[in-house]
Amino acid sequence: MLSKAIRFRNTLFLVGLIAGIVGCSAQPANVSTVDQFVGKWNNADLNTQGITRIEIQKSKDGITAEMWGRCHPTECHWGKEIATYNIESNTLSVNWDHSFALRSQILQLNENQQLIVNSRSVYIDGSGRKTQEAEYLYEKGVKHDWSDKE
Repeated sequence: MLSKAIRFRNTLFLVGLIAGIVGCSAQPANVSTVDQFVGKWNNADLNTQGITRIEIQKSKDGITAEMWGRCHPTECHWGKEIATYNIESNTLSVNWDHSFALRSQILQLNENQQLIVNSRSVYIDGSGRKTQEAEYLYEKGVKHDWSDKE
């Protein structure tokens, strides 16, 4: 029969081991997860000539990003594309083929829980336009009417 001291030591070891396993599987509060990207986002720059708003959705089939761009007199609907989540960098990536341009984007959250979108557009329409890169900042839930005011 084990002595009381040995049983106590073994119990402490098991409690420490379990706490270590549970502690290792918990995620720190400041680490982004894909769920933090989900929602409706509006460009913080009300005068933007780029992407005006984004809606990110998660379903059993995956993650999608739907975007709208600044056009006149109303927004241009880019459509909806599958987004890929990178757990290591806590980013989403989205690729678009708009027939006249191929676009790739990396979406990430900053320390203020704002969405940063780095976008690269390569024009394939023979227009001679150079590749464009842009960075946009979005706020969750902010509403704005992007239609032209007459």
